[in-house]
Amino acid sequence: MFLKSEVATDGAPITPQPYTQFHLAAISFSNPPTPWSTKQCTCEGKRPPEKPAQQSQHIRLFYTEPGYYDYTRGSFLIKENRFSKAQGWYAPSDGLVADDVATGSAVTAIGWWHSSEDGLSFNDPWETRVYYVNKSGNIRERINHSYFDPTPTDDFDSDLPKPEELIPPTPGWSLTSLDDELSEVMGTVDSFPVITPHQLTKLAAVRTNEGRIYVFYQDSDLAIRALVWIPGEGWCQQETEVAGPGQVHPGTSLAAVTGGWSEIILFYITPQNTLGGSYAHDGIQWAHTKLPLYKVVPTAMLAAVAWNYATPFFQIRIYATGGVTEVEEFSFSRNSGSWSPLKQSDSDSETANILAAIHPVSALAAVTVGDSCSTKVYFHPRRFVAEWDSCTKATFPCPITTVSERFEERRGIEKETRVKIAEKEERLRREEEERLRREEEERLRREEEERLRREEKERLRREEEERLRKEEEERLKQEEEERLRQEEAQRKQREESSQDDLPVLSAEDLEFKETLRGKKNGDWVDLSGPLLVKQYIQHILSIAALEEKYAFTQDDEEEDEILLTLLCSATWYLFESGKWTEQKQAFKVASKLFKNKKPLTYATLLTARGSMDVERGHAKEGIEYLEEAMNIRRALLPEIHVENANSIGNLANALLQAAQEGATEKAVEIFQEALKINLTVGETNPKEGNRLLHIRHCNLSRSLRVAKRFDEALYHADEARRFSIETFGLNNHFQAVADYYAGNIYWDMGDIDSAYKFWKMAYEIFASKDNKHPPFLAAKLKLAWVSMGRGQVDEAIASIQELIILGKLREPMRGDKGDVEKAEEMRAMADGWRKDIQGELWSQLPDENRSYCLMTFAAFW
Repeated sequence: MFLKSEVATDGAPITPQPYTQFHLAAISFSNPPTPWSTKQCTCEGKRPPEKPAQQSQHIRLFYTEPGYYDYTRGSFLIKENRFSKAQGWYAPSDGLVADDVATGSAVTAIGWWHSSEDGLSFNDPWETRVYYVNKSGNIRERINHSYFDPTPTDDFDSDLPKPEELIPPTPGWSLTSLDDELSEVMGTVDSFPVITPHQLTKLAAVRTNEGRIYVFYQDSDLAIRALVWIPGEGWCQQETEVAGPGQVHPGTSLAAVTGGWSEIILFYITPQNTLGGSYAHDGIQWAHTKLPLYKVVPTAMLAAVAWNYATPFFQIRIYATGGVTEVEEFSFSRNSGSWSPLKQSDSDSETANILAAIHPVSALAAVTVGDSCSTKVYFHPRRFVAEWDSCTKATFPCPITTVSERFEERRGIEKETRVKIAEKEERLRREEEERLRREEEERLRREEEERLRREEKERLRREEEERLRKEEEERLKQEEEERLRQEEAQRKQREESSQDDLPVLSAEDLEFKETLRGKKNGDWVDLSGPLLVKQYIQHILSIAALEEKYAFTQDDEEEDEILLTLLCSATWYLFESGKWTEQKQAFKVASKLFKNKKPLTYATLLTARGSMDVERGHAKEGIEYLEEAMNIRRALLPEIHVENANSIGNLANALLQAAQEGATEKAVEIFQEALKINLTVGETNPKEGNRLLHIRHCNLSRSLRVAKRFDEALYHADEARRFSIETFGLNNHFQAVADYYAGNIYWDMGDIDSAYKFWKMAYEIFASKDNKHPPFLAAKLKLAWVSMGRGQVDEAIASIQELIILGKLREPMRGDKGDVEKAEEMRAMADGWRKDIQGELWSQLPDENRSYCLMTFAAFW
């Protein structure tokens, strides 16, 4: 029968209505159920089948409405109302099914007698499952069991926890866990798949005679898909589409019926605003079902019922909301073999009194009652639910607003519990805020203490630097006074002896000469010892000056040999002390005294002079001396000899310093050759061969870094550090050199933090040895580079006053502060110094850090 409808014709107006936000679902069952039989429609004069004397009919209606509790604002609720012949419409002890429902979510429900195979054989309890979309956009399942033996009761009738137990209350219907919520139930029969459907999706659910549950939804690609629950296996998502995206209207309502065993028909609205359907005889392979051209409103809600499955009397009824006050019915009868044409409903006059005064029809649900084909249709004109009986053609309001005393009691307990939980959370929040406040105060206190500590440390550092500066000034002053005193004494001595043919030595010189000539305490004096050279350096230079002045008129081979040995040692001491003028004087005298005596000693003298020229920026001249020394040693020593390795290593340093084209690659080859010599010597004489391995690796690390072969350079820096520690112990000078070279490599690689780490370690070792020596100043310069690179220019200037010109060139040239004109003047001054020192090489180099580095020895670049 039809509530009200019209046959669809071409051009018939279809008035679109917005989708409702309020939805209905309904189920019905008999207790106890009768054996399966063909249903007869009593409204058609058929005699209904007999039923047990104590049998009762039950209807359960589920509806959605906005959440009105404080904790549910912004979400919807699903509530339940029940009907029985004995009680009429009534509210259960807890009618709240779900409180986490998305606004406008559809709701669908199924039910069966627990553990029955066909859903009809009685086996207490009756199980009900409700499906909806929650606020997170996922499909969720809630389950309840109703027991009738010996007295009616439900799962949710258990007592709630006491408010003081602070257990967050939840609806009495159990919520099935999602696969990603509890790992121990993932992929089991106890978990529900995580599905995020289209935001306008509607839902439909059926249970087949095989016990399988199908939940239909519209996916994000607009296709209709199904979730399937298989007894003993759990939930899965069906791979095949029930209906493709082009077959269904976006947001279409869904209604489903099941037939014998696994037969299922799903109804939906097509993009052409007609009724469509998909059929599967096995619940797996879906095919399009051909229906008459039933025209419907695109936003219509659908409901469907069926009975007499797998018989010639199989019947289907589909209900759809129509216009403003219409619910349409479409019917199918297997006995007649077709769908019935639409016709005017004789119930229209009976429904008009109710429908005329309310809003348009929206939600829809339908059930068959008992063992007859009597159908109850529930429609939902906004906040009102009405029931239409297909047999009596009568419409009645459903009093769904009534709540039970038990319901109110449970909500009161829940409210009190939530208040106590909120009070606890507020107390914990305040405690956490107080803890964070105290931690912040403690942090600020520590920061203030650290700031004061740094300021005090900075003050002490400045005081120490000032003290060292004054000491250095005083030392230089004393050295200058001593030099002037000695010059004056020598001048007077020369004046006094100007009449003599032979030089006259001072008393100290004569005493020194006699000390060298004879024995002292039975032992010969070590003429090459550094302590002796350092102690008597002024006397050695004085004797050398007199020898040069009087053209070597004395001819004493023993004294010449002693003086040669002293001068060779003195040239190395003067080179390492940075006294280049005095070294040149000593070299000049020594070179004239040699007369081809002890050529290996002469090679040592040449090496000292060549190394000095390289260090003072005259690499071209230094190479000549170093090559001559190398040739002497190669002529007199075996090819595999440590002194040969030293010679070629010194020459490689000079080539690297010269910075000519191809010099770096040549230096790398020579350093590798020197390392090979040491390793070969070490095979037969480990002590001699390994003695200088730290230097060989240092040289290779430095040259490979200039060649930009950074990985190899880092390897040799690590090896240099290892061999230096094996030879000299921790925190030795060459360990610091290796760290210094590693810092250079990381700087060139752009890793400023690692460069700072290694330079800092080198700086601390150098500082512990001598804070005035060139390696210490070189490391200090590199730390200033890091400070300037990080924008800490003032810190760089303050930390190394010896290099303040480089710091001032960096910051004022930016133009944002400082004296730019003064900076230009200082830059020109520095560049002029570089030109004087580098000579011809100056014009070949760019104005950058590397060019200024070339003014220092290669070891300190």
